[in-house]
Amino acid sequence: MAAFPNLNSLAQQIFEDNQKKGFWTFDRSNAQLLVLIQSEMFEALEAERKSTYAKERINCQQKIGTAEFQQFFKENIKDSLEDELADTVIRILDMCGGRKVDLSSIYLIPNLRSWTQENDSLSLMPTEKYSLAAIVLEFSYLISRLLQQTANTTYPEQVLAKGASQLLLFVLSVAQHYQVRIWEHVELKLAYNRNRAHKHGKKY
Repeated sequence: MAAFPNLNSLAQQIFEDNQKKGFWTFDRSNAQLLVLIQSEMFEALEAERKSTYAKERINCQQKIGTAEFQQFFKENIKDSLEDELADTVIRILDMCGGRKVDLSSIYLIPNLRSWTQENDSLSLMPTEKYSLAAIVLEFSYLISRLLQQTANTTYPEQVLAKGASQLLLFVLSVAQHYQVRIWEHVELKLAYNRNRAHKHGKKY
């Protein structure tokens, strides 16, 4: 995967792959989509609590397409902080693909300090020295505000499109802050997901 992929193409690919897995067999509500995105960030916090970080990333990349890949991924990457941040990005892109959100304006990732200065935020992150706990609370605030905004407008598609772009920029900034090679981890997780069961064995 490119260092910075074509986000619209990637979102469409993820959406279509998830359709094949059974995730879009009905019209999914914005609430469901956004809460599932939020849940991935909480899982990233849990990974940090357990000191679960990715190992053998390069070796794992080299095993994509081989018989050993799934097991190697489970043992070295799955449920790590890096993996959960990648899951968050994937879920945002899946929503963007399903809702036809244009992401072509995203091409420059701000650092977290700049993001805080340029956006209406809780301002917790500088106070908490950009801890992951503060980041997760900030992200939850963005999710809650976006849900409220989409519910209180006659143009929910436009509000969702702007909000989805902001969510993605924020998570990419977080990944950059933690020095996570996010697009490599997205590539690894997508490769792993392709060989998982229908709906990944889940209800939705």
